[in-house]
Amino acid sequence: MNSAVEVQFCKRDKCQEGMEYFCHTCQNQFCRQCQQEHATSLDTKHHGITLYRNKSSHHPSKGETCSVHVDCIYEKFCKPCSIPICGQCKGHKQHKQLELLTVYGNRQKQLKEQMIYIQSDIVYQFQVLLSALKNDIKFCREEKKHLISAMNALSRRIKDIIYEVVSDGNYYTNLHRCSIQEIKLKKHICKIQYYDETHEQLKKRPVRFLRFIKTIRPPTVEDTPSLTLHSILLMTPDINMDDVMKPLTKIKLTNKGKRHVENKKLLKIILPVNAIDSFIAKGVDRCYHISCVTPDRVWINDESKLILADTKTGETLHNLPCSPQNPRLGFHSVNNKLELFYIENKFTISKLSNDMKSKFSSTFKKYSAWCLTCIYCSPSTGQILIGKTNSSTKESKIEKYNKQGKLEQSIQKNNNEQSLYNLPGFITENSNGDVVVSDVYGRSHGAVVVTDRDGRHRFSYTGRPNGPDFLPLGICTDAFSNILVCDSNSSCVHVINENGQFYRVWSPQSESTLKTIPMSLSYDVSTHLVWVGSVHDNAVSAFRYIHRHSHLTDTIDLSDDVDTSQGQQST
Repeated sequence: MNSAVEVQFCKRDKCQEGMEYFCHTCQNQFCRQCQQEHATSLDTKHHGITLYRNKSSHHPSKGETCSVHVDCIYEKFCKPCSIPICGQCKGHKQHKQLELLTVYGNRQKQLKEQMIYIQSDIVYQFQVLLSALKNDIKFCREEKKHLISAMNALSRRIKDIIYEVVSDGNYYTNLHRCSIQEIKLKKHICKIQYYDETHEQLKKRPVRFLRFIKTIRPPTVEDTPSLTLHSILLMTPDINMDDVMKPLTKIKLTNKGKRHVENKKLLKIILPVNAIDSFIAKGVDRCYHISCVTPDRVWINDESKLILADTKTGETLHNLPCSPQNPRLGFHSVNNKLELFYIENKFTISKLSNDMKSKFSSTFKKYSAWCLTCIYCSPSTGQILIGKTNSSTKESKIEKYNKQGKLEQSIQKNNNEQSLYNLPGFITENSNGDVVVSDVYGRSHGAVVVTDRDGRHRFSYTGRPNGPDFLPLGICTDAFSNILVCDSNSSCVHVINENGQFYRVWSPQSESTLKTIPMSLSYDVSTHLVWVGSVHDNAVSAFRYIHRHSHLTDTIDLSDDVDTSQGQQST
């Protein structure tokens, strides 16, 4: 009897390989190579991918038998002991017990997120490191041949120097003089010993003693032979210690630190800027400021509300009432633990945990003349940057606090003791440690003020050369240390490099299906998306101009490059 087996293939275009993996997010099936590209693509790296044979086996089985009480099944999970238990397991009645499936679901979710991150980011970086190691192996082999040749030449040079020293005429002259001095010294010692022994023997024979001292004069101090000091190895005038030491110190071993992958090896800039996604934030009327939490969650505020929005549906996941002094400034930020920091009023900063259950507030000298304007959490150092303005003196400054809330630095004036800021509206930090501030001078103009990590003023960007007035609003930096800032006057986003040189402008209105007039910016370091909020409505759009190098997802085989010449030595 004949039977036909239906062979399923990868669903990607122009791919005829057999299907091995299944994506639960987009419901597609892939071969091994396409699955790797799907898992590392910036657009799909957060998808859940499993082996196709496990497509329908992701639900937990029911009624697992207890390993101790075989007639019972596991029902609960003991939190202090961190083990599943059944109804007959003793010693856990006083312990806190949780639902087994609830614990399983939470642990499974955590593991899934961790594995997705490893597959999409860590494995991708390792592939880049493998490529670099492959090049290093080839380089080291060539360098090894060069070093062996150089070491042989240096060893011959040292040998020649030693031979030149020991073969010099002075060496043999000194050797002969030393031999003569040795003989003279031995004779003198023998004479002293003979006189001393004879003197002892003739102590009781006066006549013989007198005859002895008359015929043989006793030794004196003046009879001690004079010996000249000679050097066994006498360096010739044209040879010094440097000639010997330099060859021995030319080859050094240096530790270059831990291997890491630079962004330029992982990423590339492809222009023009492309609109990837957009949504309408249903819980707000405007999008004055955006703080990205994850690719599917962002914090957005308008005049009176701060909400956590779903980037896929626009629905409000959490609503946080607040009344900042100026809601049109960057008064909230998210740290690397996904906790929300926001300015609750002009003197108080609050922190909301990622699970929205716990809140902590800190007040800065209530009723002081210094009012809080903007805040930013550094993802690399955990430091908190706060913008302040003085209502009495009209001065402004940026303060930097550590994780424990201790003031570490205050940035206010340049080297000429002139004020750096007028009104810090938005603040961010660049990958090189620069503090980047969107400073508003008035209703029509302002500047991007950049200081280094030590608070020294680097530059101020006031718009395009020969361009219109520049009014900066929302600001962020990308993976290449470029600075992106919204310009309210031109309704465009200006892009400048880390040294303040103008790069280009792009208009979100021309790239997006929504008529987005940019007011706020937030850069997602995970997907390299730039989230842009509109000043006139609640439209939010996502743009991308940074992409991964797709060819790095290829499998790297080092089997052909393994050095099989172990044990070989150069002569």
